[in-house]
Amino acid sequence: MTKLTFARASPSHPVSRVPATLSFNSALPAGAATMLSPAAALSPVSDPSPSDHELMIAVRAGEVARLGDLFERHQLPLFGFFVRLTSDRTTAEDLVQAVFHRVLKYRRTYRDEGKFSAWLYHLARRVAADHYRRHARAPIAAD
Repeated sequence: MTKLTFARASPSHPVSRVPATLSFNSALPAGAATMLSPAAALSPVSDPSPSDHELMIAVRAGEVARLGDLFERHQLPLFGFFVRLTSDRTTAEDLVQAVFHRVLKYRRTYRDEGKFSAWLYHLARRVAADHYRRHARAPIAAD
């Protein structure tokens, strides 16, 4: 097992003077440990998963199964949005489902400009407005 030890770079962070140790299960070739800089060791690993935009483009092109990936990413934030809006967890769950139903229904209207989350929350606001319009109570007549 190869270990690399270095101090973190940020002097303003309270833990910056504590040495960090990286362990590798596989053996590194001789001299490879000296080629790694501390900054390179701390840099985030590139995420091979596609972006929201790429997933939505695939859904728009007909790969409807990719909608599941978008659902997994955005279900909890949307649920929180609707819980704060409605104060009812069951209604919030139903509204999240309605948003993703609309994502599927209106997938052809998704455009390449802007962020996917902006389009998603636009649909969410419309779903909430429709919910409140449908469930508005009739005014009570006062005698």
